[in-house]
This record gives sequence, C-alpha cells and structure tokens, in this order.
Amino acid sequence: MARTYLTDEPVPTGPLLFLRSIRKVAERPPLWLITWSLIALTALPVGVVWNTWFRDAVAHRYQPDVASEAGDGFAWDDIAYSLTASFTNDHAEGLSNLNKATANLGAVLAFTALLLGVFAAGGWLQVILERTHGHALRRFFLGGARYFWRFLRLLLLSAVLLALWKKLIYGDLWDKYVLGMLSGVPESDWKNLENLDSEWGMRRLEWLRDGCHAAGFALILAWGTFARTRMALLDGSSVLKAGFLTGFAILFHPIKTLRPLMSIFLVELVLVTLLLGWVTRSLEGVLEGSPSQGVVIAMLVVGLVGLMVREILRGARYHASVKVSQEIVHRPAQQPDPWRAVGGPGGPQYPVGEGEGETYVSL
Repeated sequence: MARTYLTDEPVPTGPLLFLRSIRKVAERPPLWLITWSLIALTALPVGVVWNTWFRDAVAHRYQPDVASEAGDGFAWDDIAYSLTASFTNDHAEGLSNLNKATANLGAVLAFTALLLGVFAAGGWLQVILERTHGHALRRFFLGGARYFWRFLRLLLLSAVLLALWKKLIYGDLWDKYVLGMLSGVPESDWKNLENLDSEWGMRRLEWLRDGCHAAGFALILAWGTFARTRMALLDGSSVLKAGFLTGFAILFHPIKTLRPLMSIFLVELVLVTLLLGWVTRSLEGVLEGSPSQGVVIAMLVVGLVGLMVREILRGARYHASVKVSQEIVHRPAQQPDPWRAVGGPGGPQYPVGEGEGETYVSL
C-alpha cells in the first residue's frame, strides 16, 4: 500500500482552518507533551536556587507578622509567603546577589528554551508534512535535527529584524517624522512627552508607538513561521531566499496567510492571558490571605497548563502555515526524498515502509 502524505490532501484554508489545526495537533499528545516537559524543566534550576536560598534564610524560623495578628497559634516555617519589610531589610544584600545570580542563569535558560523552540519547529513540520503511521515521535526528533541549523540561522535573522524594528520605532526616525512632522510635537519634548499640554495627546502618541511596535513584532514572528514552513516544504537551505519570498507571499496574500495565525493568537490570548491569568490572580489573593502549600501547588499547575496550551498552539500555527503554504507556494517537480526512499540516482526509487501492509526496503 502506497504511503499517503499530508501534502497530497485537499487544502482547506477557510476561516475555520485554525480550529482544524488545533484539533489535529491536540490529537498528538506525545509530541506536545515532550516539548512541554522539556521547556517546563528549564524553570527547575531557578526554582531550586530560590528554594535553597530561602530555606537557609528562614533556618531560624522567622514568622510573618500576620501570623501573630491572626492569633490562631498557627506558625508558618516558610517566610516566602509573606516577606515583611524587616526580613527584606535584614537580607537585602543576599536578595540582591540572588537576583543577579538567577538573572544570569535565567538568561541561559531562556536561550535554551529558544533552542528547544527551534528544534520543535523542525519536528512539527516533519510530522505535519508526512503521515507517519505510529512513528510520529521518532519522525519528530528526526525533523528537529534535520532542520535545526537552518532554522537557527532564521532565528538569528529574525532577531536582527526585531532589533531593527525596535530601533526604528523607538529611535530618532520616529521622533523626527512622526512626532515632529506629523504630530507637531516640539523637538524639546520628543524625549519627554509628559511636557505636552494635553495628557490625552500624550497617551495617544504613546499608544500609537507601542501599537506599531507590537504589530511589527507580530508580523515578523508570522513571517518567521511561514519562512520555516517554506524551507521545510521545499527542502530549502537558503534563509535569505526563503525569507525574501515569504515576505512577498505575505504581501500578496495578507488575509490568507495572517488570518489563521491571528485566530490562533486570539485563542491564546483568551485561554492563557485572560482566563488562566484571572485564575492566577485569584490564587495570589488567596495566598496573601491564607498561605498554604496547596495554593502554591495550584499556581504551579495553572502555569503548567498555560505552557501546555501554548505548546499545542505552537504546533497548530505550523499546521495552519503548512496548509496555507501548500496553496500559495509554487513547488517544483517532486524529487525523491532520501529520507523516505532508497535507490540509485536516475534509477527506480523504493519507499522505506514503516507500517503494516506497506512495501518497504530493509537495509
């Protein structure tokens, strides 16, 4: 039985494509669970450092002031629930050193999470572009390794574009042309908009600048998603070529390309930012009023659920971008994929089967 690939399916790119993409990715829990667990583990070193420091700091059994005010005779051994002014003053130097140490460690771990995201992108695209019949996890790791260095170069290019965009929006060009020429703000007030007569005018200019920066930031991220998809779809290795052609594709098909990604972003905004954010704030209020380990564990669970949702939506973005790219990207004649077939150049190609009933070659 010949193997069927996702690239051979009809391409539904209507307004509900994002829902189909979320469902398709959610049906593959081994894939998003592995990326979720690896990224979640990056937070463990910082948590261990903070927990160790606080255990040493409260070794003499500090008790928060609220314990004595409650008058219920309950003593809390962990001062982390209520950092009083006296505690922070007594341990000011230690807290400062802890913040510096964890900031450096956090930067390394954040970069590690970025690399995991690059690896996951290759894995998702490998799986989405090919039906794997029970071997999705193996193909996920193969795809992550196959595209890692290409996607890493694309990540560096995206970082450069983001830095340039930030410099453009928050630099002298914005001040000169937007504040000066278009808005009529005196040059003396460019760096200090609080001096304007109208507070509403000041807020409007700040919102305009921040909104333009956010829109450009989102557009560059969407561009990176489609550029990675184009490279995987065409098996290309040139980051500049893929980025250049992707820019034109988004320019000529803005609704088709950006609509599914914007829809997935709105889902993430509602589920993670609004819903889980509200739950977290509620738990923080409970923790402040009646501290307990149960509340802390509940906050940890909420954070892990939010990370899980984001990993599912990460895969959904690549699924949607593949479906859109299959429709708008002109693909040359298919060449035998060395990852899926064997055979001499110019001769017959034999598929490497992996499922029951498939014709396969054993090496």
